[in-house]
Amino acid sequence: MGVPPAKGRSPSALPIPVHEAATKTLSPREWDVLRLLADGMKNREIGETLFVTENTVKTHIRGILTKLSLKNRTQAATFALLDSRAY
Repeated sequence: MGVPPAKGRSPSALPIPVHEAATKTLSPREWDVLRLLADGMKNREIGETLFVTENTVKTHIRGILTKLSLKNRTQAATFALLDSRAY
C-alpha cells in the first residue's frame, strides 16, 4: 500500500515540475497504467491486470514519461501518488 494521494494539490505544487496542460494529454489508459505503476506493479503485472502485453505497457509508460517530461518511472509514480486525479 502506498502513500495516499494529496487531495487538492495542483501539479504546480508538486516537487516534480509538471505542467497542468501536460496532464490533460494523458489518455484514460495511460492514467490506468500510471495508477498501477504507482501501486508498485511491474510491467508484467500491469499487463496482466489490463489484459495487454508487456510491450504495450512499456509503450504507455514511455508516453507518460514523454508527455509529463519525467525522467523515469519513479518520478511517474511519485507524480501519481501526489496528484489526486490519478486516484
